[in-house]
Amino acid sequence: MFEGFFFEAVSEKLGVPLPFDRPWVQGQEPLRDMVLNAGLKIERIWRCPNYDNAREYVDRESDQLFDKLSSNSMYARFGKPDLKAKPKVAFGEELKRRVGKDGNIRVEDCFYVVIGVKL
Repeated sequence: MFEGFFFEAVSEKLGVPLPFDRPWVQGQEPLRDMVLNAGLKIERIWRCPNYDNAREYVDRESDQLFDKLSSNSMYARFGKPDLKAKPKVAFGEELKRRVGKDGNIRVEDCFYVVIGVKL
């Protein structure tokens, strides 16, 4: 979910591939375009409310957060002992880049839903 945004930035910076391709769906527009390009008519499109409570992190938690998230099988390649130092630094930099005025990083997970019908 949210960690994908951080690891995508780390992946791009370090040239380490990820096992998913999510950058194309950053909002409703790419989803709408995909449905229209498939020749469907959009009946309805919307953003669902957060299905998971919003969370806040402070940038001083970046090392602990990286260790926790890189233990997930999807991001495990970043936690390998021979590679861990560079991704950990890049992850911390990405978190700092997203810190709000209050010193926290607010994270929300949401889904975009579209109903397309055949013309």
